[in-house]
Amino acid sequence: MASPLAIIMGYHDHSDGYLSGDDNANNASAVRQGSPARELPVAASDSTWGAGHAVLRPHTQIHRRCGACQMPFHQYDRMLAITRRGGRLQIYDAQTATARPFAKQWYKVQATFCKLLGCTTCQNSDESATVHVDCFKLFVRECAAPDKIHRLWLASVVMDPWLQCQDTGLPYSFQERMSSQDAARAWNLPAVARLPLEICLMIVAQTRNTLSTRYIAVMSRARELTHATAPSQPPVSMALTDIKYWGRGMAWPLQVPQGTEDDLVRVTIDSSGIQQIERLDKIREPMHSTYLRKLFVVEESHKFTSVKASVVTVV
Repeated sequence: MASPLAIIMGYHDHSDGYLSGDDNANNASAVRQGSPARELPVAASDSTWGAGHAVLRPHTQIHRRCGACQMPFHQYDRMLAITRRGGRLQIYDAQTATARPFAKQWYKVQATFCKLLGCTTCQNSDESATVHVDCFKLFVRECAAPDKIHRLWLASVVMDPWLQCQDTGLPYSFQERMSSQDAARAWNLPAVARLPLEICLMIVAQTRNTLSTRYIAVMSRARELTHATAPSQPPVSMALTDIKYWGRGMAWPLQVPQGTEDDLVRVTIDSSGIQQIERLDKIREPMHSTYLRKLFVVEESHKFTSVKASVVTVV
């Protein structure tokens, strides 16, 4: 498996060239390796009939959370997918979330939306992001970056620390980035913009699962990705055991000197993916505190020998 370490990364271009149909590019980017695949039955909607033979449709993995608002998908939610193929973005629309492993979708969409864990076809398909249709439209309107859809695609992909990772259930801390102006626009109450942010946060805490709160989260996400640092070169694959320290937003990770003795690696994960990687000389004193918005993975470094990380430099 590989763990993407950057909020924002691109390949050979930083512009938003995206397609609504099939992309026939031959130089498709490599797929991250996930957990071992299992043999699963192929969905009935996977087969499309061509000139006398059945053609297997590519799969688009349905993630548990929207890449724009970071809130869970519920039954009957309208969603779309953004897939990167050969340096271009491909967008699939007209899907409705269901309680079953596959989405309800228009028959002309040339991809199968799937959420079967360990699905072999998903493992061999290009990585994708799934987003609420209304969240996507709001994000495109609010984000000022010229490569906004590339940024949304990557920020959505790295929400999973590795391919087909189980949902961490960590809440998105959009309150740290929201403003009173966001609340005023989402609630359509201009006077709210003059309220202290603390009062707006108290209201949001009581209305977390409402549509207006979801829109506030999208606005915060759009502002965050607008000001995120753009990559300066394509990502580089390196062994996780070669990293001494990395934190989200760093230009390049600090590397472990040659001949370093075996020690511990701690990976910190939040709702946006991997937040920090660090080396520990020894197990520290127990932390007498509870983290509701973070998860920690602590293992001896030799157990990460086969793990690769995708690292991107920023300017």
